[in-house]
Amino acid sequence: MNFKMPVDLFAALQQRWPRHVQVSEDFYFLFFVPAGLFVTLVATAILAHWDSSNSASSALIASFNIALGLGLWVLGVPRNWAYVVLHTGLLALLTYLAWIGAGLLSPALTWLIVLTLPPYFILPHRISHSLLLASMALVLGLFAAQVQGALSPATLTEVSALLPTLLTLLALHITVGFMAMVYDLQNQNFLQEIRQHNNELEERAVELHKANVHKDRFLAMVSHDMRTPLNGVMGYLSLIHNQGELADETRQYVHQANTSAKHLLAVINDLLDLSQSRAGNLAIHPSVVNLPQTLQWVFETPMPQARETGLDYTLHIHNDLPEWVRMDGNRFAQILINLLGNAVKFTRKGHVRLFVKTSLIPNQPDKVLFQAEIDDTGLGIAPEQLKAIFDPFVQIQMSEDDINYLKPHSGSGLGLTISRNLAQAMDGDIIASSVLGQGSTFVVRLTLELAQSPQQATASLNLNTPTSNQAVRLLVVDDNPVNRKVLITTLARSFAHAQIDEAENGTRAVACMTQHLYDAVIMDLVMPDLDGAEVVRRVRAHLPEPFRSVPVLGLTANLAADALEACKQAGMDDVMGKPFDRQQLLRVLQKWLDRSASV
Repeated sequence: MNFKMPVDLFAALQQRWPRHVQVSEDFYFLFFVPAGLFVTLVATAILAHWDSSNSASSALIASFNIALGLGLWVLGVPRNWAYVVLHTGLLALLTYLAWIGAGLLSPALTWLIVLTLPPYFILPHRISHSLLLASMALVLGLFAAQVQGALSPATLTEVSALLPTLLTLLALHITVGFMAMVYDLQNQNFLQEIRQHNNELEERAVELHKANVHKDRFLAMVSHDMRTPLNGVMGYLSLIHNQGELADETRQYVHQANTSAKHLLAVINDLLDLSQSRAGNLAIHPSVVNLPQTLQWVFETPMPQARETGLDYTLHIHNDLPEWVRMDGNRFAQILINLLGNAVKFTRKGHVRLFVKTSLIPNQPDKVLFQAEIDDTGLGIAPEQLKAIFDPFVQIQMSEDDINYLKPHSGSGLGLTISRNLAQAMDGDIIASSVLGQGSTFVVRLTLELAQSPQQATASLNLNTPTSNQAVRLLVVDDNPVNRKVLITTLARSFAHAQIDEAENGTRAVACMTQHLYDAVIMDLVMPDLDGAEVVRRVRAHLPEPFRSVPVLGLTANLAADALEACKQAGMDDVMGKPFDRQQLLRVLQKWLDRSASV
């Protein structure tokens, strides 16, 4: 017989019990005691059937004794005491049967060996050893009484005949005790190995955590170091592109270079968002947003690519769409632009359509369920690939013709992962369905909070770059001369009568803000002497009015949530990322200039 089969059966039975019972003595109590009760009841029935009334009565008494111990435990008696009562009763019964029977030669004494095993699984070993010694003492007592003729006259009393049985019973008892000691030793070694393995796992977990922290710091550092020169590249490209005297071919070159720079920026942003989402720090900043205007801007962003391909690119908005909602407009746009961009990129012909509607949520009158469905007639996704498209770094496998068709920059494989993470962070989700060769449908569902129209309605996101004839005084603070030049040129082109000062570090910025009253300050965050947050903190704390209240707009390449929070706590009025969007920068700056003028 295969010994592994009962072991596997025992393990399977053990795993069916609750977890807190599997690893405790209660499991063995609940296994051995009912099993013993079942065996004795079956023995009672068999013996009664064969008209062995005395043996059947003994088996029935044993069954009652086992049931008594089990009942005491069920009623709340501690497990150890309940089993000791059970064990003692069985010892007494076996002693009585041996006494009235053949003494040491009685078949009842063979059950003593069986009876010595369960205590080592159920009871503390000091009690188990005590019961083993009690059983050995019982054997020795029976031997002495039988030799002295105290038992039934019919029993054998010769020492030479009884001694082999005595030694056999004692040897079996000693063997059981020795086996228990060996089992304990092996179990201790096993537990020691487990503890050592757990310690190694904990050390590796600590090392992995440190490595993860270093990775996040590395990403933040690399992001800053890449964004800083990229800010200059994109800034100069934007300035060149807006010059009216450029030749068409040159303007096209500048446009392509700017597109490549934006793609590089998108890859950097995706890596940072992935890192933050895995750390549970994906930043969501809700504000009051005009939903129809935001949708219109989102829809128009991929429109040039869709028109270039000749697609039927349409937007369908349901009539009951609320005008004002509270959400993170930038993250909302990031989700939809990514999905629309993918649909346009993977569709050769046919249509890309965006259907938008909202519905009321029961028992939540201040919220609505927003649903955007992006439907296309593109390449489609195979069923086996559809399950993995939201995993990071997964890209759809395509044929050679499809690869040749696709435009450059097919992506990093992070867009859908980050989009779903953002949707889930906004109390929603993204669901995908597709038929290979026929197209795909992505459904975005978000829970949005209804909001009142703000006193100063936010301008539409697709407005042209603002210009002003205001005579304003501005301060640009950045330790990178290229970035300062880009920023000053950008401001000078939109504010024709502006006086623009510059500071190359934080110390110089504090001196300028102490000596001159500026209408607004554009402040870099990371500088070698004083960072931007510390400059603002000192200005807010130590300068008199109106110098301390000057609007400060922070520019940073570090878009981590803790960095943005530190800027707000220091007293910055607004924070934007690098590379900055020219139109957005000027609109935000104009907002604070208008507010400052009204004050």
